[in-house]
Amino acid sequence: MKPTTLAISISVAICSTAAFAYTPGTYTASIAGQNGPVTVEVQTSADKILSVKVLKQQETEGIGSKAVAQLPKEIMTAQSAEVQAVAGASVTSAAIKKAVQECLDKASGKQAAPVSLKNGVFEGQAYG
Repeated sequence: MKPTTLAISISVAICSTAAFAYTPGTYTASIAGQNGPVTVEVQTSADKILSVKVLKQQETEGIGSKAVAQLPKEIMTAQSAEVQAVAGASVTSAAIKKAVQECLDKASGKQAAPVSLKNGVFEGQAYG
Protein backbone atom coordinates (compact mmCIF):
# COMPACT_ATOMS: atom_id res chain seq x y z
CA MET A 1 0.00 0.00 0.00
CA LYS A 2 2.86 2.42 0.77
CA PRO A 3 4.41 2.25 -2.72
CA THR A 4 1.05 3.20 -4.26
CA THR A 5 0.62 6.15 -1.90
CA LEU A 6 4.18 7.27 -2.57
CA ALA A 7 3.73 6.96 -6.34
CA ILE A 8 0.55 9.02 -6.22
CA SER A 9 2.22 11.70 -4.09
CA ILE A 10 5.15 11.95 -6.49
CA SER A 11 2.83 12.11 -9.51
CA VAL A 12 0.78 14.91 -7.95
CA ALA A 13 3.95 16.85 -7.08
CA ILE A 14 5.32 16.52 -10.60
CA CYS A 15 2.03 17.51 -12.24
CA SER A 16 1.52 20.50 -9.99
CA THR A 17 5.01 21.89 -10.68
CA ALA A 18 4.87 21.13 -14.41
CA ALA A 19 1.63 23.09 -14.83
CA PHE A 20 3.38 26.35 -13.88
CA ALA A 21 7.03 26.15 -14.84
CA TYR A 22 7.97 29.75 -15.66
CA THR A 23 11.36 31.35 -15.81
CA PRO A 24 10.94 34.33 -13.48
CA GLY A 25 11.07 37.61 -15.34
CA THR A 26 9.23 40.33 -17.22
CA TYR A 27 8.00 39.59 -20.74
CA THR A 28 6.36 41.79 -23.38
CA ALA A 29 4.38 41.08 -26.53
CA SER A 30 2.37 43.12 -29.04
CA ILE A 31 -0.68 41.96 -30.99
CA ALA A 32 -2.82 43.93 -33.44
CA GLY A 33 -5.92 45.38 -31.79
CA GLN A 34 -8.86 47.24 -33.29
CA ASN A 35 -6.96 50.53 -33.81
CA GLY A 36 -3.33 49.42 -33.68
CA PRO A 37 -0.96 47.26 -31.68
CA VAL A 38 -1.76 46.36 -28.08
CA THR A 39 1.42 45.86 -26.05
CA VAL A 40 1.30 43.97 -22.75
CA GLU A 41 3.84 43.27 -20.06
CA VAL A 42 3.62 40.15 -17.91
CA GLN A 43 5.77 39.55 -14.85
CA THR A 44 6.11 35.96 -13.60
CA SER A 45 7.68 34.13 -10.70
CA ALA A 46 8.64 30.46 -11.02
CA ASP A 47 5.06 29.37 -10.41
CA LYS A 48 2.63 32.26 -10.97
CA ILE A 49 1.71 35.39 -12.84
CA LEU A 50 2.71 38.36 -10.68
CA SER A 51 1.38 41.22 -12.83
CA VAL A 52 -0.27 41.99 -16.15
CA LYS A 53 -0.13 45.51 -17.61
CA VAL A 54 -1.26 46.96 -20.91
CA LEU A 55 1.63 49.27 -21.78
CA LYS A 56 0.50 50.67 -25.10
CA GLN A 57 -2.83 50.76 -26.90
CA GLN A 58 -4.94 52.96 -29.16
CA GLU A 59 -8.29 51.32 -28.55
CA THR A 60 -11.59 53.21 -28.66
CA GLU A 61 -12.45 54.94 -25.40
CA GLY A 62 -15.51 53.39 -23.77
CA ILE A 63 -15.31 50.23 -25.89
CA GLY A 64 -11.83 48.73 -26.18
CA SER A 65 -10.73 50.65 -23.10
CA LYS A 66 -13.12 48.48 -21.06
CA ALA A 67 -11.10 45.40 -21.99
CA VAL A 68 -7.85 47.24 -21.25
CA ALA A 69 -9.10 48.07 -17.75
CA GLN A 70 -10.81 44.76 -16.96
CA LEU A 71 -8.83 41.88 -18.49
CA PRO A 72 -5.49 42.26 -16.68
CA LYS A 73 -7.30 41.85 -13.32
CA GLU A 74 -9.23 38.83 -14.57
CA ILE A 75 -6.06 37.21 -15.97
CA MET A 76 -4.32 37.73 -12.62
CA THR A 77 -7.25 36.16 -10.76
CA ALA A 78 -7.47 33.19 -13.14
CA GLN A 79 -3.66 32.88 -13.43
CA SER A 80 -4.33 32.22 -17.11
CA ALA A 81 -4.97 34.05 -20.38
CA GLU A 82 -8.04 31.83 -20.82
CA VAL A 83 -10.66 34.31 -19.57
CA GLN A 84 -13.94 35.61 -20.99
CA ALA A 85 -13.73 38.43 -23.53
CA VAL A 86 -15.31 41.76 -22.64
CA ALA A 87 -18.66 42.18 -24.40
CA GLY A 88 -18.42 44.70 -27.23
CA ALA A 89 -14.62 44.65 -27.19
CA SER A 90 -13.90 41.26 -28.69
CA VAL A 91 -10.99 42.37 -30.91
CA THR A 92 -9.24 44.19 -28.07
CA SER A 93 -9.94 41.30 -25.70
CA ALA A 94 -8.48 38.81 -28.16
CA ALA A 95 -5.37 40.98 -28.64
CA ILE A 96 -4.76 41.25 -24.89
CA LYS A 97 -5.33 37.55 -24.28
CA LYS A 98 -3.09 36.50 -27.18
CA ALA A 99 -0.31 38.89 -26.13
CA VAL A 100 -0.47 37.60 -22.54
CA GLN A 101 -0.36 34.02 -23.80
CA GLU A 102 2.72 34.85 -25.90
CA CYS A 103 4.39 36.23 -22.78
CA LEU A 104 3.49 33.10 -20.81
CA ASP A 105 4.80 30.92 -23.63
CA LYS A 106 8.10 32.83 -23.53
CA ALA A 107 8.23 32.45 -19.73
CA SER A 108 7.66 28.70 -19.99
CA GLY A 109 10.22 28.27 -22.78
CA LYS A 110 7.78 27.40 -25.54
CA GLN A 111 8.93 28.37 -29.00
CA ALA A 112 6.62 29.21 -31.86
CA ALA A 113 6.82 26.75 -34.73
CA PRO A 114 8.95 28.15 -37.54
CA VAL A 115 7.02 29.38 -40.53
CA SER A 116 8.31 28.27 -43.89
CA LEU A 117 7.78 30.76 -46.68
CA LYS A 118 8.07 30.18 -50.38
CA ASN A 119 9.90 32.60 -52.63
CA GLY A 120 7.76 34.52 -55.05
CA VAL A 121 5.50 37.47 -55.61
CA PHE A 122 2.02 37.26 -54.17
CA GLU A 123 -1.01 39.51 -54.55
CA GLY A 124 -4.11 39.82 -52.44
CA GLN A 125 -7.29 41.86 -52.32
CA ALA A 126 -9.53 42.82 -49.49
CA TYR A 127 -12.86 44.57 -49.38
CA GLY A 128 -14.22 46.35 -46.35
